[in-house]
Amino acid sequence: MWSEAPSVYGTSGNNVTVLMDNASQSGYAKSGDYTQSDSYHFPQVYSEHETGALHASNPSGQYVDGGHDFYATIWVDLAKYPVNYQSTAMGVNEVSVDLQDSWNIYAQMFLTMDSETNKANPGVTNAADKYDEILFEPVDTTNPFPNGVPAGWSNADVQALKSEKPFN
Repeated sequence: MWSEAPSVYGTSGNNVTVLMDNASQSGYAKSGDYTQSDSYHFPQVYSEHETGALHASNPSGQYVDGGHDFYATIWVDLAKYPVNYQSTAMGVNEVSVDLQDSWNIYAQMFLTMDSETNKANPGVTNAADKYDEILFEPVDTTNPFPNGVPAGWSNADVQALKSEKPFN
């Protein structure tokens, strides 16, 4: 979800073109041969704290640093997506690289009770052991822990949870 159209992205039909950033470059000569190593990563991304909207720049410093990671849409279809890495001609011999790969998007960001990736791990009750990342469950603020307070929760934590009125 881009709030602005970054100049490093271009689309054509179902294809998206991303201009990668050169992360590092090194080279050395040995016995008359020259070896060069280049490393690339995705462009810098910033995210709004509340909405998660993505930005290509952070002029006033109010966004969260998202690093150089790839962010898939939250509810993207689970599938293998073809990925193609291409370079421009490099060096005196004008060598270009064309690599074919795929990205397997196998889970959603949010776990739902009818999630297919939840069913992929039958019998697993701990949400951390499932593929989806975050599970939202309703909480009765008058009795948030009917089976007892979990380890690591202080009385102040429990009282803070009980005092919240999310629907008022």
